[in-house]
This record gives sequence, C-alpha cells and structure tokens, in this order.
Amino acid sequence: MKHFFFILIVLLLPVSIGAENWKYDQVYQEELLYLHTLVNYDYDPDWKQSWEKELLKGKGVRFNFGSVSAKKLLHHEDVVINHDLGEGWWFRTHISWEYSRYKDIDGSARYLEFQKKILHNLFAGISADVHANKEEIDGTFSLLAVNQTRESYCQLHFCWDDLVYDRRNLDGGTTARQPFGVKWLGRYEGNKWIIYTSGKLSAGFRRNYTDRNKSPDRIRHNQKINRAHGKLTVLLTEKSRIESEITLYDFQKSEQFLHAPGDYRYANRILHCAVRYILPVMAGSRLDCELHYVNQDADAAGARQYRYRRDEMMPAVFFRHSFSGHTVKAGYLGSFYGWEYDELLAQNDYDRNDYADKLTVGWTYDFSRRASILLSVSHVVRFDSFGGGNVQYMMMF
Repeated sequence: MKHFFFILIVLLLPVSIGAENWKYDQVYQEELLYLHTLVNYDYDPDWKQSWEKELLKGKGVRFNFGSVSAKKLLHHEDVVINHDLGEGWWFRTHISWEYSRYKDIDGSARYLEFQKKILHNLFAGISADVHANKEEIDGTFSLLAVNQTRESYCQLHFCWDDLVYDRRNLDGGTTARQPFGVKWLGRYEGNKWIIYTSGKLSAGFRRNYTDRNKSPDRIRHNQKINRAHGKLTVLLTEKSRIESEITLYDFQKSEQFLHAPGDYRYANRILHCAVRYILPVMAGSRLDCELHYVNQDADAAGARQYRYRRDEMMPAVFFRHSFSGHTVKAGYLGSFYGWEYDELLAQNDYDRNDYADKLTVGWTYDFSRRASILLSVSHVVRFDSFGGGNVQYMMMF
C-alpha cells in the first residue's frame, strides 16, 4: 500500500516542461550538442543494464542532471513501479520527464497501466498517459509476454494518442487523421547475449481549424514523432562485454495559417549509433571504450527555408577503479564534427569542420547494492573555465 501513496505523490508533483519552448534551429551550431548528452552525461552502462532488466519486474527511480550551457540544464527522470495485485493482476506506472536539448519537443509521460494474465505468461493490459491538458491524454491496449522472472519480456502497445482531443481542445480543432500507432518494449537474455529494444511508430495527427473565433489565424496542423532504439550486448566473460546500439529519431511538423508567410514545414531526422567495449585491466579496474556516430538531417520550408546536415564521430575512453562502496572514474572524450547549413532564400549559410574534446572525473558512492549516486565534473580542453557538472542517482527497491 505504501507504494500506491508514493505513486499519488509523484503524480501530484508540479511539472513545468514546455512543449515547444525554443526555435528548432537554435542549437545547430553547438559543437558539444551531442557530446554532452550521448557521451559525457550518459548513464553508466551497468546502471542501464540493471534498469532494463527490472523494467517490467521491480520498482525504481533514476535521475540525471547535467550542465549543457550557461543557462540550460539537461535533465532525465524516471519512476517505474510494478506491483503484483494478486489473482493474475499487475499494476504498473512509468513516469518520466526529459529535456535533452537536441530533440524538438521535450518528453514527459505519466503512464498508468493495469495488466491481467490471460494465458500462462501472456498478459493483456490497458493504460493511459495522463496529462494536465485533457486533450493530450493518450490511451493504449497492450499484449505482454514475460518469462518467470519477468526479466525477459516483449510488450506491444496499440496506441491512440490525444483520444479526446475533438471534445476537449479549446482551439476549435477537429481531427482529420487519428494519431494511431504502435509502441514496443522488449528484452531477451541468452547465455552469452542480451537484446533490448524500445520505440514507437505513429501516423501522427492531422487537425483542421475552421472556428475563426477560437483559432483566428490557424488553418491546419500536422505532426508526427517516430523513434526506435535497439541494443545488442555480447557477454565475452563475466566482466567484459561488447555493446552495440542504434537509435532513430524522426520529427515532422507543419502548420498552415490564413496569412501564407506564416506557413512552414519542418523535418528533423537523427541517427545515433554506438559501440562500447568494456574490459577489466587490473584488479578492481576497467576500461570503457566507446565510439559514437551521429547523423542529422533537418529541412525547413515556408516561412523559413533551409537545409542542415551534420555528421559527427565521438570517441571516448573511461577508466574506472572500484573500492569498497566507491568508484572513481576519469575519462577523455572528443568529437570530430562537420556541419553545413544552407539557407535557400538568404545569405546566412555556414559550414564548419573541427574537433572538440573534454576531460571528466567522477565519483560514485553505493549506498547499497541497489542504490548509487554519481557526481562528476568535466572540462572543455580548449577553454579555461569550468566545463559542467553532472549528478546521477539510481535506486531499485
């Protein structure tokens, strides 16, 4: 029962995450844009493995806060609770917030789900992503297959986003295309390998606005966001492994107004690939060697017309040494990047090819086997000033 009180407290916490609170192309020239999020402030690989293992089984929280500019703070928070209600019923909630700076819309979700066993280890579930604005409430029906420990799982959601939009929006909008989609979550652990995958594919919404009293300028609004992530882990020995992962992000949006100069279309596609080799080097010590590749392809038409291309290769190496209840780490990470921006109707073009690198040191304290905190600082080599701090915390209970 105490876990349900905890759920209620979390749901009532105020959240101030804007849906679209910066211009789409504001961060295009930032050289450390991906190095910050995908390398320097990424969760520890062991933490991610533990989180994924218990995602459909246990209860946990994790928080990540890191400096990405003089004013902006990266943040990523997750709360997951799975609770066996008895007689084949399970309750699950997954509450998350994310501000990553390179994505076009901040992410937030409050999924509440009830699952019922229908055959052996097969469950049917129904869930809702509850928002403060009723027109943004999403609903899903799911099928879930798990093993006995619930550490290997495969869940498929059939999604209906913004399911009461037509009845609850204040803009006089009507849905021309329902945002139906599918979402998946899966993990399978073999003797020497682990597969993990997640993602969502949606048709996106298409809305019309004919009520000039409620929407005096807007005529049409289309938007869809698709994402997919997959990771393969090969266990070489008890303490060494290779991880390879790929992430796809596709954002598309367009709006039409009574005054044509305000019309625009925007698309942003990002591919992220990573390979990680973890190996022990001496008693209590190990090296994490990583190589990341990012390709970004963004286009805008209408009020703004441009093309943006970015390719980036990010090598990194981290040395970790563990004591009793403590771990210290030091890392060197760099970015070979190149970008090209072509503004079709103006002379604001630019391109750049360069290299940036950072040094980082950190300390992890284990409160117990299932609760740890990480504190780290980093320094941009070419600058004399402080390069940013990071705080991470994860607890499974």
